[in-house]
Amino acid sequence: MEAFYQQQTVLLMGSTGFVGKFILFQLLRMKTRKVYLLIRKKKNKTAQQRFEDLFSDFLFTSDLLRLKKRVQLVEGDVSTASHGIKLHDLSLLRNEVTIVIHSATSTRFDHSLSAAVRRNLLSTSVMLKLCNTIVGLRCLVYVSTSYTGCYRRFIEERVATSDCKKAMDLLQLLESDPAFLDSSELNGHPNTFTFSKFHAESLVHYSGVPHAIVRHPIVIGSLRDPTRAWLDNFHNFHGVVAQADMGYEIPILLDPVSQITLIPVDMAANIVIGAGWRCAERHRANGLVYNCIDTCTTPLAKEMTTRMITALENRPTKPANYRKLNTTNSRVWRFIVLVLFYIPAFITDMWTVLITRHICSGQRNIEAVTKLRRAHLKASVLDNFPSGDFIFDYENVRSLTTLLPPKEYKKYPMDVSYIDWDTFMRDIALSVASYVQTYKHDEETS
Repeated sequence: MEAFYQQQTVLLMGSTGFVGKFILFQLLRMKTRKVYLLIRKKKNKTAQQRFEDLFSDFLFTSDLLRLKKRVQLVEGDVSTASHGIKLHDLSLLRNEVTIVIHSATSTRFDHSLSAAVRRNLLSTSVMLKLCNTIVGLRCLVYVSTSYTGCYRRFIEERVATSDCKKAMDLLQLLESDPAFLDSSELNGHPNTFTFSKFHAESLVHYSGVPHAIVRHPIVIGSLRDPTRAWLDNFHNFHGVVAQADMGYEIPILLDPVSQITLIPVDMAANIVIGAGWRCAERHRANGLVYNCIDTCTTPLAKEMTTRMITALENRPTKPANYRKLNTTNSRVWRFIVLVLFYIPAFITDMWTVLITRHICSGQRNIEAVTKLRRAHLKASVLDNFPSGDFIFDYENVRSLTTLLPPKEYKKYPMDVSYIDWDTFMRDIALSVASYVQTYKHDEETS
C-alpha cells in the first residue's frame, strides 16, 4: 500500500476536518508523491490561512512538515455548482490526479434539508463531474456514514437504491424550490445528515466512476497514532464527555442495551486509504462498500458509558461525582432537561438582567441558556445516531486487512474487532478531560 501511494497524486477534499486531517497525516507518512487539498474560504479566513492553520497542528511533526512541499492548496468550494476552482488548477487536477478522496461533509444534525442537500449531495454531484474529466483517475473514495441504511435491521455492504433518480430530483428541488424541499419527508431517516448521505451514495454508485464507499460510524480519538487517544475537538461523542466535565451534565436519551458504534480516527483514515489502494489495484474491488463496524465486538452503551464515567470519577487531579440521569423514555428525558436545566438557566439569565438594570450599567452577561444549548447539542449527539439491534456486514473491511503485508498490517491498523474497548474508552475519557482543561486555560489567558 505504501509503495502504491508513493506513485500516486491524490486530491483530498475535507482535509480541515477531523478525519480529513488524519487522512492527510497518513498520506504524508506514506510519502505520497503529491497531495492536492481542496479548501474553501470560510468566515473570516481565506483558503490560504486555513491551509497554514492545518499545518500548525500538533499532528504534523517536524518530520512531516519537511514533506509539506508535496502538498499543494487548491482553492474551491464543491458545495456550489461552479466549484470556484481556477482554470489553471483545474488543468493540473485533470492531468495529474489519480486518486480522489471525498471526505468533505457537514455533520450538523440540525441543518435544514436544503442545507444538508447542498453540503452533502450537491458537493458530491459537483465532485463527480470533476472526476469524469480526470484523465488518469484510478479510484474515488467516498466517505459516508454507517447509518445510511438505518431503516433496516441488517445493514449490508452495498448501496441500497436501485438508481439515483431520487437524488437527482432532490438536486433539482434545491435549485428550483428549496422551501418545498425543506418540507419533504425523510423516509425513515432520523435526520437530514443520514438522509442526504444515503442519496449521495447512490450518485456515486451509479456515476460510472471507479469508486469505493467507506461508511464511518461516530469517529473518536485515535487508537495509537500519533499518540493514544489523540483528539482536537469537542464534536460529536467527545462533546458528551466534555459537557459533563465542564459542569453541564445533561442526561442522555440512551438505551443501555443498545450499541454505541464508534471508530478511532486513525483506523477510519486507514480504511479510507486502504479502500482506494484496493480499488485501484484490483478490478473486482471497484464499487465495494466498507462498513466500519463489527457488531460482534462492539460493547453495549451501558458498559461504555460506565467505563468513561468511572475513569473521570477516579481522576486524582479532579475527582467528581457525575449524576447518572440517563433514561430510555423520551418524555421523562424532556421533563428532566426542562425542569433541572433549562428553567434554572432561564431564571439565572433573568436575574442577571434585573441586577444589571438596577445596580450597574454596561454589558449584560446573559449566557446561561446559550451555554446550556451548546451543551445540550453535544449531549444529544447520540440521539441522531439511531440505536437498536442492528447487524452490520463487516466482510469487506476484514478482507481488506488480509491483503496488507505484515509490516503494514501493524503500522496501519484497520480491524476494529481487535480493540480493547475497556482501556481505550478510559483513555478517551481522560484525553477529553485533559483537552477541556487546556481549552479552559487558553480561554482564561486569551
